[in-house]
Amino acid sequence: MGLISSIFRRWRSSVFIDEDEEESGEEYREYVGIVQERKNVNIHDRAQRETYVRGCLDQISYAAREIDALNSEYNMVTAYLKDMEIIDSLPDEDRAVLGDAAEKVVNCQDARERYDSRKVKMDEAEYRKAERLYDSADEGIEKLKAAEEYQEKVESDLKKLSGERRAYRFRKNELNAIISETRSMTIMCVVTLFLIITILAVLQFGFQMDTGWGYVITGGVSALLIAALFVRYQDASSDMRSLNAEMNRLVSVTNTVKIRYVNNVNLLDYLQLKYETENAKELEKLMTRYEAERSARLEWARNSTILDDGEKELLTLLRQYGLRDPVIWLKQSNALTDEREMVEIRHGLIKRRQSLRERISYNRDVIAGKAREEVKSIVKDYPQYADSVTAIVETYVPEGA
Repeated sequence: MGLISSIFRRWRSSVFIDEDEEESGEEYREYVGIVQERKNVNIHDRAQRETYVRGCLDQISYAAREIDALNSEYNMVTAYLKDMEIIDSLPDEDRAVLGDAAEKVVNCQDARERYDSRKVKMDEAEYRKAERLYDSADEGIEKLKAAEEYQEKVESDLKKLSGERRAYRFRKNELNAIISETRSMTIMCVVTLFLIITILAVLQFGFQMDTGWGYVITGGVSALLIAALFVRYQDASSDMRSLNAEMNRLVSVTNTVKIRYVNNVNLLDYLQLKYETENAKELEKLMTRYEAERSARLEWARNSTILDDGEKELLTLLRQYGLRDPVIWLKQSNALTDEREMVEIRHGLIKRRQSLRERISYNRDVIAGKAREEVKSIVKDYPQYADSVTAIVETYVPEGA
């Protein structure tokens, strides 16, 4: 019995809890069935008795491990609160120096957050591509613009030449129609002339009529018509020769423009491959974004240098004041410049410590306490098995030990 009590006393003394700082709070509800109900165990059966006692000891061991972890966290939280007390108790002059150093760190951290939260960012691959093209980008933009403008001009010329070809073809069709019509009319005039002369000859020789004026009128009209048709035919033929010459010239010009078009298309393809872009506008946008990104990255690098120096300065000051964990204040340096933030952090730490105290108490009094009392009760209720239970306690090795 004394041995068991000694073990339990040693275990209880190892549990850290600051009784003076214990505060009232919401109690943990007692978990029903944490320890097996003994009514379901035959204590007189050695195997059941040993299993039951070891189960109680396992529960005590588990609670002890939990309390050790909770105590470690509790001590850390308490240390943070003590660090805050040290900071609050600093003289105004030291507090002002500390505030200035913290403000530098906060400003740099804010600048870094603004950089990280930018909406427009370039991924690394795109940035490296722009960086590679940057030195020759101005020349590339100029060449692309010139090629694109020339492309538009050539395409416009091709459209105009195509329009001229359509007009020439239309005019050629008209002239062909005129020439064909003139030939047909000439044939009709000649046939009509022979027909009229034949009629006049029949009237003259067959019916002894005077047809002299008929021959004169027929000859005159025929001469006028044939002359008119001849003039029209000659004009159409002359226009056709001129039109053919113009069409030949147009074909030559079109071929020249097409050659320029193909060469310029090939030039554009090459420039697009060389500068890895679709057009000059896209390359310009890429360079504009690159310049903004490069400026932001340079600013970030400068800010990082300033931040590193500021953090070293702040860390040196905090160490001088004897803080347990000065590094943690680098992540919450805004609390050193804003009293409201300091109050909020303190409030959070107090709540965490209260929660830890309740969990420690729960593991100590409920989980381990019930198991400990159950082992004592077995020894008390069944003294004939006291030596057996004591032997289990003395030889017990926690799982994982």
